[in-house]
Amino acid sequence: MSGKISDLDIVVSSAEDYDIKTHLINSGEKHLIKGTTLKVEALPAACHTRGHVMYLLETSTEGSEKSPGALFSGDAIFVGGCGRFFEGNATDMARIVENTTKRVPAATRMFCGHEYTVGNLRFAAAVEPGNLRVQEKLAWAEEQVAGGRFTVPGVFGEEFEYNPFFRCGEPGLAKMAGQAAGDGPVDAVKVMAELRRMKNDFRG
Repeated sequence: MSGKISDLDIVVSSAEDYDIKTHLINSGEKHLIKGTTLKVEALPAACHTRGHVMYLLETSTEGSEKSPGALFSGDAIFVGGCGRFFEGNATDMARIVENTTKRVPAATRMFCGHEYTVGNLRFAAAVEPGNLRVQEKLAWAEEQVAGGRFTVPGVFGEEFEYNPFFRCGEPGLAKMAGQAAGDGPVDAVKVMAELRRMKNDFRG
Protein backbone atom coordinates (compact mmCIF):
# COMPACT_ATOMS: atom_id res chain seq x y z
CA MET A 1 0.00 0.00 0.00
CA SER A 2 2.84 2.38 0.85
CA GLY A 3 4.19 1.81 -2.66
CA LYS A 4 0.89 2.92 -4.21
CA ILE A 5 0.17 5.87 -1.92
CA SER A 6 3.25 8.04 -1.70
CA ASP A 7 2.09 10.27 1.17
CA LEU A 8 0.60 7.50 3.34
CA ASP A 9 1.05 8.19 7.05
CA ILE A 10 2.33 4.99 8.73
CA VAL A 11 2.39 5.29 12.53
CA VAL A 12 4.40 2.61 14.35
CA SER A 13 5.04 1.98 18.04
CA SER A 14 8.59 2.81 19.06
CA ALA A 15 8.52 -0.28 21.30
CA GLU A 16 8.39 -2.60 18.28
CA ASP A 17 10.03 -0.78 15.38
CA TYR A 18 9.39 -1.76 11.75
CA ASP A 19 11.18 -0.88 8.52
CA ILE A 20 8.08 0.62 6.90
CA LYS A 21 7.01 3.69 8.83
CA THR A 22 6.67 7.46 8.60
CA HIS A 23 6.28 8.19 12.30
CA LEU A 24 7.35 6.46 15.53
CA ILE A 25 5.04 6.96 18.50
CA ASN A 26 5.74 6.29 22.17
CA SER A 27 3.17 5.08 24.69
CA GLY A 28 1.03 8.01 25.77
CA GLU A 29 1.90 10.13 22.74
CA LYS A 30 -0.60 11.48 20.22
CA HIS A 31 -0.15 12.00 16.49
CA LEU A 32 -2.41 13.84 14.04
CA ILE A 33 -2.86 11.73 10.90
CA LYS A 34 -1.65 13.73 7.94
CA GLY A 35 -4.44 15.32 5.88
CA THR A 36 -7.21 14.32 8.32
CA THR A 37 -8.83 15.40 11.58
CA LEU A 38 -7.95 12.04 13.14
CA LYS A 39 -5.50 11.82 16.00
CA VAL A 40 -3.99 8.53 17.12
CA GLU A 41 -2.82 7.89 20.66
CA ALA A 42 -0.67 4.94 21.71
CA LEU A 43 -1.94 3.35 24.92
CA PRO A 44 0.47 1.11 26.87
CA ALA A 45 -0.61 -2.54 26.90
CA ALA A 46 2.46 -4.58 27.82
CA CYS A 47 1.31 -8.09 28.79
CA HIS A 48 0.70 -10.29 25.75
CA THR A 49 4.10 -8.97 24.65
CA ARG A 50 6.29 -6.39 26.39
CA GLY A 51 6.08 -3.97 23.48
CA HIS A 52 2.35 -4.24 22.91
CA VAL A 53 0.40 -1.00 22.55
CA MET A 54 -3.19 -0.23 21.63
CA TYR A 55 -4.15 2.61 19.31
CA LEU A 56 -6.99 4.99 20.13
CA LEU A 57 -8.30 6.99 17.16
CA GLU A 58 -10.43 10.04 17.78
CA THR A 59 -11.39 13.04 15.71
CA SER A 60 -9.68 16.27 16.66
CA THR A 61 -12.85 18.20 15.81
CA GLU A 62 -14.73 19.42 18.86
CA GLY A 63 -18.50 19.58 19.14
CA SER A 64 -21.62 17.71 20.23
CA GLU A 65 -21.76 15.71 17.00
CA LYS A 66 -18.34 14.18 17.55
CA SER A 67 -18.35 10.53 16.44
CA PRO A 68 -17.32 7.71 18.79
CA GLY A 69 -13.65 6.89 18.48
CA ALA A 70 -12.07 3.55 17.64
CA LEU A 71 -9.78 1.47 19.84
CA PHE A 72 -7.50 -0.97 18.02
CA SER A 73 -6.78 -3.28 20.93
CA GLY A 74 -4.70 -5.90 19.12
CA ASP A 75 -4.07 -8.97 21.29
CA ALA A 76 -4.54 -7.15 24.61
CA ILE A 77 -8.34 -6.97 24.88
CA PHE A 78 -10.88 -8.98 22.92
CA VAL A 79 -14.65 -8.83 22.88
CA GLY A 80 -15.51 -10.82 25.99
CA GLY A 81 -11.92 -11.67 26.88
CA CYS A 82 -8.24 -10.76 26.87
CA GLY A 83 -4.99 -12.05 25.39
CA ARG A 84 -2.70 -14.60 26.98
CA PHE A 85 -0.06 -13.28 29.35
CA PHE A 86 2.93 -14.42 27.28
CA GLU A 87 5.36 -11.74 28.47
CA GLY A 88 3.39 -10.24 31.33
CA ASN A 89 1.19 -11.21 34.25
CA ALA A 90 -2.14 -10.55 35.91
CA THR A 91 -0.89 -7.32 37.46
CA ASP A 92 -0.04 -6.02 33.99
CA MET A 93 -3.48 -6.91 32.62
CA ALA A 94 -5.26 -5.38 35.61
CA ARG A 95 -3.29 -2.19 34.97
CA ILE A 96 -4.26 -2.23 31.29
CA VAL A 97 -7.95 -2.50 32.17
CA GLU A 98 -7.71 0.27 34.77
CA ASN A 99 -5.74 2.70 32.62
CA THR A 100 -7.76 2.03 29.48
CA THR A 101 -10.98 2.61 31.38
CA LYS A 102 -9.72 6.00 32.54
CA ARG A 103 -8.78 7.06 29.00
CA VAL A 104 -11.24 5.42 26.59
CA PRO A 105 -14.86 6.67 26.39
CA ALA A 106 -17.50 3.99 26.91
CA ALA A 107 -19.01 4.47 23.43
CA THR A 108 -15.69 3.78 21.67
CA ARG A 109 -15.83 1.00 19.08
CA MET A 110 -13.26 -1.69 19.81
CA PHE A 111 -11.47 -3.50 16.99
CA CYS A 112 -9.49 -6.42 18.38
CA GLY A 113 -7.00 -8.59 16.56
CA HIS A 114 -9.04 -11.82 16.39
CA GLU A 115 -12.62 -13.09 16.24
CA TYR A 116 -12.53 -15.03 19.53
CA THR A 117 -15.89 -13.69 20.71
CA VAL A 118 -17.89 -16.92 20.85
CA GLY A 119 -15.18 -18.86 22.69
CA ASN A 120 -14.61 -15.98 25.08
CA LEU A 121 -18.29 -15.70 25.91
CA ARG A 122 -18.68 -19.45 26.39
CA PHE A 123 -15.97 -19.20 29.02
CA ALA A 124 -17.68 -16.16 30.53
CA ALA A 125 -20.93 -18.12 30.75
CA ALA A 126 -19.11 -20.99 32.46
CA VAL A 127 -17.54 -18.83 35.17
CA GLU A 128 -20.51 -16.50 35.63
CA PRO A 129 -23.60 -18.61 34.80
CA GLY A 130 -26.01 -16.18 36.44
CA ASN A 131 -25.00 -13.23 34.27
CA LEU A 132 -27.91 -12.71 31.86
CA ARG A 133 -25.94 -10.16 29.85
CA VAL A 134 -23.34 -12.84 29.06
CA GLN A 135 -26.07 -15.18 27.85
CA GLU A 136 -27.60 -12.49 25.64
CA LYS A 137 -24.27 -11.51 24.13
CA LEU A 138 -23.30 -15.15 23.54
CA ALA A 139 -26.59 -15.89 21.76
CA TRP A 140 -26.06 -12.82 19.58
CA ALA A 141 -22.47 -13.78 18.77
CA GLU A 142 -23.39 -17.34 17.85
CA GLU A 143 -26.14 -16.04 15.58
CA GLN A 144 -23.70 -13.62 13.94
CA VAL A 145 -21.14 -16.34 13.25
CA ALA A 146 -23.77 -18.79 12.01
CA GLY A 147 -24.89 -16.16 9.52
CA GLY A 148 -21.36 -15.47 8.31
CA ARG A 149 -21.25 -12.06 10.01
CA PHE A 150 -18.65 -10.45 12.24
CA THR A 151 -18.83 -9.90 16.00
CA VAL A 152 -16.18 -7.16 15.85
CA PRO A 153 -16.18 -4.26 16.52
CA GLY A 154 -17.46 -4.33 20.05
CA VAL A 155 -18.30 -1.36 22.26
CA PHE A 156 -15.66 -0.76 24.91
CA GLY A 157 -18.02 0.20 27.74
CA GLU A 158 -20.08 -2.96 27.29
CA GLU A 159 -17.10 -5.13 28.29
CA PHE A 160 -17.89 -4.40 31.94
CA GLU A 161 -21.20 -6.21 31.48
CA TYR A 162 -19.93 -9.55 30.16
CA ASN A 163 -16.12 -9.72 30.01
CA PRO A 164 -14.93 -11.59 33.13
CA PHE A 165 -11.48 -9.99 32.92
CA PHE A 166 -13.18 -6.61 33.34
CA ARG A 167 -15.24 -7.91 36.26
CA CYS A 168 -12.56 -9.32 38.58
CA GLY A 169 -13.97 -7.41 41.55
CA GLU A 170 -17.29 -9.24 41.36
CA PRO A 171 -17.81 -11.51 44.42
CA GLY A 172 -19.20 -14.33 42.27
CA LEU A 173 -16.10 -14.42 40.09
CA ALA A 174 -13.88 -14.17 43.15
CA LYS A 175 -15.62 -17.24 44.59
CA MET A 176 -15.22 -19.06 41.27
CA ALA A 177 -11.52 -18.20 41.38
CA GLY A 178 -11.18 -19.71 44.84
CA GLN A 179 -11.46 -16.65 47.09
CA ALA A 180 -13.94 -17.33 49.90
CA ALA A 181 -16.34 -14.63 51.06
CA GLY A 182 -14.66 -14.50 54.48
CA ASP A 183 -11.20 -13.88 53.04
CA GLY A 184 -11.64 -10.10 53.12
CA PRO A 185 -11.79 -7.67 50.17
CA VAL A 186 -11.62 -9.20 46.71
CA ASP A 187 -8.06 -9.40 45.39
CA ALA A 188 -8.80 -8.55 41.76
CA VAL A 189 -5.27 -9.37 40.58
CA LYS A 190 -5.46 -12.89 42.03
CA VAL A 191 -8.87 -13.32 40.44
CA MET A 192 -7.43 -12.11 37.13
CA ALA A 193 -4.58 -14.62 37.34
CA GLU A 194 -6.88 -17.53 38.13
CA LEU A 195 -9.36 -16.59 35.41
CA ARG A 196 -6.54 -16.50 32.85
CA ARG A 197 -5.30 -19.90 34.02
CA MET A 198 -8.81 -21.31 33.74
CA LYS A 199 -9.30 -19.78 30.30
CA ASN A 200 -6.03 -21.29 29.07
CA ASP A 201 -7.39 -24.74 29.96
CA PHE A 202 -10.99 -24.10 28.87
CA ARG A 203 -12.35 -26.34 26.10
CA GLY A 204 -15.98 -25.24 26.03
